[in-house]
Amino acid sequence: MLGIAERSWYQWRRQAPRRVSGDTLERVSYILGIWKALRQLFPSHEAYKRWPHLENSAPPFGGQAPIKRMASGRVGDLYVVRNWLDGWRGW
Repeated sequence: MLGIAERSWYQWRRQAPRRVSGDTLERVSYILGIWKALRQLFPSHEAYKRWPHLENSAPPFGGQAPIKRMASGRVGDLYVVRNWLDGWRGW
């Protein structure tokens, strides 16, 4: 989802990177926005963690779980999920 190699992720966990690409920053922003929206929409920890993995009949998901769209590798798909959640919560 972050658009970086798994190796880079583990390096980041040990030591913060000096520079991060604009693409990665955009992805992080969308992921944090998705997380925030889910926290606001669902009262329980279990519910907000479960939602991305549930099949969803809403138009942007076409019966698939939102996590499939989020993990597609395309930053635009992260945008779609975040935008849909923002609309659902009335933003």
